[in-house]
Amino acid sequence: MHHSRVVKFPGRDLPYIERLIENHWGASELEHIFSELKKWDNTNFNIATMIFRANLLVYKKAGFEQMSIVPDHVRQQMLTEMDILSATMNNQGMQILCVEDQMHNLTNTAFSGLSQVMELFMLDIAGAAEIPVTKLFMRSPSGMNATGDSDMQIYYDSIAEKQESVLRPIYDKLLPILCMSALGAIPDDLEYTFENIQTPTEAEKMGFATQITTAITGAYTSGVISQRTALQELSAHAGITDMWHSITDEDIEAADDIAAPPDEMDGGFGGFGDMPSEGSEMDENEDLSKNDLDHRG
Repeated sequence: MHHSRVVKFPGRDLPYIERLIENHWGASELEHIFSELKKWDNTNFNIATMIFRANLLVYKKAGFEQMSIVPDHVRQQMLTEMDILSATMNNQGMQILCVEDQMHNLTNTAFSGLSQVMELFMLDIAGAAEIPVTKLFMRSPSGMNATGDSDMQIYYDSIAEKQESVLRPIYDKLLPILCMSALGAIPDDLEYTFENIQTPTEAEKMGFATQITTAITGAYTSGVISQRTALQELSAHAGITDMWHSITDEDIEAADDIAAPPDEMDGGFGGFGDMPSEGSEMDENEDLSKNDLDHRG
C-alpha cells in the first residue's frame, strides 16, 4: 500500500530516542491521563479507608501474648470470648470485661488538608485531559465572583487549535481522495470549516445579530456594497445570528447589484431599487418651478 493512501494518527510526540523505540509512533492519548487518574483513585481509596478506621476500639487482654504457645482449646476459648464481646457491643448493650482487661477508643484526627489534596489531584487530571475541572467533574466554579467563563474559553480555543493543527492535515489528504472516488474530480472550490463547539447563549446571539446586521447595513447605506451583496451577507450569517432565514435565492437574484452612492439613498434598508422617493420628486418639482420663474423673469 502506498504511503499516500495511509492516514496516520501517531499520537502524542515523543523524544527522538523513544520515538525510534516505538517505531516512530507517539504516546497514547490516554497514557498520561491514566497515570494521573490512577493516583487520584488510589488517594481516594486511601482516604475512604482512613474514614472507616477513624474510630477504633482497642481491647487489652491479659496474657494475649501467649496465644501462640497455648493449646488449641485455650486459643479457641479466647476466640469465643472475643466473639461474645463483639456480639454484645452496641449502643444499648452492656460490655462485660475481666478485672485485668481494658477497652478504649482510638480516634484518628489526621483529616485536615485531605480536601486540598483531592483538589490538587483533580487539577492534575483536568490538566492532563486538557478539560476544565468544572466540565470534567461537573462542578460549579469556586472562588469569589468566579464564573468559569475564562476556563471554558481556554478549552474552546484548545479544541479549535487541535482542529486546525491535527485534523486539517488529515482532512486535506483524505477529502480529495473521497471526492475523486465519489465525484470523479476534485472541485475547484473544495473548502471546509470546523463547527464551533461553543454554544452561544440567547444574549450572545442577539449581540452577534445586532453587530453583524449593523455592519452590513452600514456598508450598504455607505454605498460600499450593493443590495444583492447585503442580502447575501445577511443570508450567509443566518446560522450565527439565527435571523434572516427568510431571505431566499429569488430575493437575492431580484435585488439590485449596483452599489449606489450614499446621496442617492433615503438612508433606510427599505430604499432598495431605482424608484425615486417622494422627497426627491418634490425637490425636482421645486427646481423646475424655480427655473420656470427665472425664465419668465
